Amino acid sequence: MIQSVLDDVQRDARTIGRRSGRHIFRLCAIVVCAVAASVSDVTPHSVDPHDLHPHEFPLLSMEELLNMEITTVSKKSERLSDAAAAIYVITSEDIRRSGATNIPQALRLAPGLQVAQIDANNYAVSARGFSGQFANKLLVLIDGRSVYTQTFSGVIWGAQDMMLQDVERIEVIRGPGATLWGANAVNGVINIITRSSRDTQGAIITGGSGNEEHGMGAVRYGGRMSNGLTYRSYVKYRKIDDPSDLSGGGTGNDWQNIVGGFRLDHSLDGDDELTIQGDIFDQDGSATFEIPDITRPNSIDTRLGIEQLGGNLLARWSREDDDSAASMQIYYDRLEQTSDVVAFSTDTVDLEWQHRFTLNQANEIVWGLGYRYINDRYENAEGLAFDPRTRNTRLISAFAEDEITVVPDRLHLTLGTKLEYNSFTDFEYQPNIRLHYRATDRQTVWGAVSRAVRTPSRADHDIIVINKVIVPAGGPAPVTLAMTFGDDNFESEELTAYELGYRFIPFEDLSVDIAGFYNDYDGLRTFSLNPTPTGSPANQPIIFGAFSENGMDGETYGAEIAVKWLTTQWWTLHFSYSYLDIQLHAGSDLDESMASELEGFDPEQQWYVRSIMNLTDTIDLDVILRYVDNLPEFDIRNYLGLDIRVAWRLKHDLEVAVVGQNLLDGHHREFDPEILTTLESQTDRSVYATVTWSF
Repeated sequence: MIQSVLDDVQRDARTIGRRSGRHIFRLCAIVVCAVAASVSDVTPHSVDPHDLHPHEFPLLSMEELLNMEITTVSKKSERLSDAAAAIYVITSEDIRRSGATNIPQALRLAPGLQVAQIDANNYAVSARGFSGQFANKLLVLIDGRSVYTQTFSGVIWGAQDMMLQDVERIEVIRGPGATLWGANAVNGVINIITRSSRDTQGAIITGGSGNEEHGMGAVRYGGRMSNGLTYRSYVKYRKIDDPSDLSGGGTGNDWQNIVGGFRLDHSLDGDDELTIQGDIFDQDGSATFEIPDITRPNSIDTRLGIEQLGGNLLARWSREDDDSAASMQIYYDRLEQTSDVVAFSTDTVDLEWQHRFTLNQANEIVWGLGYRYINDRYENAEGLAFDPRTRNTRLISAFAEDEITVVPDRLHLTLGTKLEYNSFTDFEYQPNIRLHYRATDRQTVWGAVSRAVRTPSRADHDIIVINKVIVPAGGPAPVTLAMTFGDDNFESEELTAYELGYRFIPFEDLSVDIAGFYNDYDGLRTFSLNPTPTGSPANQPIIFGAFSENGMDGETYGAEIAVKWLTTQWWTLHFSYSYLDIQLHAGSDLDESMASELEGFDPEQQWYVRSIMNLTDTIDLDVILRYVDNLPEFDIRNYLGLDIRVAWRLKHDLEVAVVGQNLLDGHHREFDPEILTTLESQTDRSVYATVTWSF
C-alpha cells in the first residue's frame, strides 16, 4: 500500500515536472504583472521609515545583537545568545553597508567561511574546509528551499541572484546541521531569509555602473491589498565584464542576468499565516573552455555561449501559539542550462511538514516529515557525459529533536536524529547531542557532538569525463585517453564532529564569540586507477580509467573568533579570525596524491577588520580589510583585500554611494576552476557607483 502511494506520488511529480517546466515562467510573470497592475486599486498604506531609511537609526546595540531572533539552529525562534552552535548572522544592514552586489560577496562577512571568486559568475564557498566550485559539504537554503544541486553536489552561485534589499538576514552555521536539515549539511548551513512583504512596503529604484559591474539596476514595489494581505514584486538586472586572465588580458567570460519575483503574505483568521512566493531568472554569458580533441596533442581553447534559466514557486502555511507551532511547505524548482559543454535540466518537487510542541515544563519537542522528488536530464557533449542521461531520485525523511531543560534558565540539553531514505545509498541516520550552559548573564558555553553524511551526487555515480588526450607524435600507435568515471558502488561520505564554543561580554560595549572544532571524516571521495589499459584493436583509443571510490579518511581542526566593539553610538568595529588545519590519509599512491591536493584547497588562516562609521547624519563610511592565506594546490599567494564604501544621503529618500573593491592591487587570483576546465581568471579591482531612491 505504501509503495503504491509512493509510486503515485513519483508519477504525479514527474508529470508536474514536465508541465511546470514549460509553464512556471509564464505563471510567475502573470502573478507579478497582476500584482503590479493592482497598485492603483489597493488600500493606502503607511511606509515604515525604519525599513526604507535604516541609516537614520543608531547601529545595533550589544543587547539587540545578543537578543536577535534566529531559526536555523533548532528550527524554532530563539535568541542568538542561546544557540548551541557556531552561528553568525549577517543582517540586512550589514549587506547594505558592505557594498556587496551578490550573495557570495555578502558571505565574506561571516567568520570561518572561505569565499573565493573563480570567474565573473562562479564562486567557491565553503565552511571548515573542502572548498571548490561545487563545495559538496555545505547546504544552502533560501526561505527553506534547498538550492543544493545533486548534479555535482554543490551550489551554482550564479543562479542564486536576488534583490539584496529584500534579504532580512543570512544565518550562517559553521558545523553540522544534518539532524534538522538532512544530508549534505555536513560542514555548515547557510540559510538566506527574505523579509515579509509587510516589511517591504513602498518602492525602491536603484541603478549603477562601474568598470567591472557594467550595469546594474532594480525596481521593487510593495503594497497592501487588504488588512491581512500584503505583496511585493521586483525585477533586477546585472551585466558583468569578463575578468582578466593570467597575462592581464580578457577571458571572454562576461555575463548578464535578469531576475524577477513576487511574494504574498496573508494573515488568516486566528494565528494562521500563508506565504506564496516565486522567482524567475534568465542569464547568459560565455566562457573559454579547454576542450579535449583526440586528433591533436593538446586541448583546444574554445569560447562557448552558456545560458541558464530557471524559476521556483513556494507556498508555506504556518500556525503558532504559546505551546505549539506547525507548518507545511511545498515548492517546485526548475534549473536549465544550455551550452555545448554541458546541457541539462533539473526539476525538483519538495514537501515538508513540521510540528513543535511543549511536552511538559522540561521537554520541548520538534519533529517533521519530508518528501523530495528530483528528475534530471543531460545532453551529453564532447568530453563530458552522464550515463544514464536521465535519472529520477527521491528522498524520504523524518526527524525529531527534544530540548530538555535540565536547570531552568541555565542548562539545556538537546537530543535528536534524522532518518533518511535516498535513491543512492538507501537509509542514513544523522544524530546529534548539544549542551548549552548559561554561566552568567554575560557568559555562555556550549558543546556538540554530531554525525552527518554527504550522499552521492549524479557525478559520483554517473559521470564520464575525458580529462586528457595523449596523441602519439607521428606514429601509428592509438590515441590514449585519461578518463574519469562514476561508480554505482560509491557510498556516502561520513563525518563525526566535536564542537565547543564560548560567548562572553567582558565590557558593556564588547562581545567575543569563540568556537573550536575537530572533525573526523570517513569514506571521502577518491579515484581508483584501472591498472590495465583498456581498448580495442588498432586505431581505437586506449583508455586509462579513474573510478569514484570511498578511499580516503581525514581530520580537520581549527577555531574561529568573532569580536564586536561598539566604540561609540556612531562607530562599530568588527574583527574576525579563523584557523584551519586539514590532514587527509589514503591507502594508495594515487589517493595519497589526491589527499595532498585537497589539503591545499583551503587557506590555513583568514582574518578581517571591518569599520562601520556614520560620519554625519548624511554620510556613511565603511571599510573592510581582509587577509586570505595562500592556496598551495593552485599556487595562489596570500593577499590582502580592501573594500571601501562611501554613501551620501542627498535627500531623505535619495542616496548616492561609491564602492571600491579589491583596491590594493589591480588583480589577483582567488581560486581555479576544477570540474569544467575554463581559463584561469583573476579578480580585478572594481569601482562602481549607485543611486537609490526610496519612496
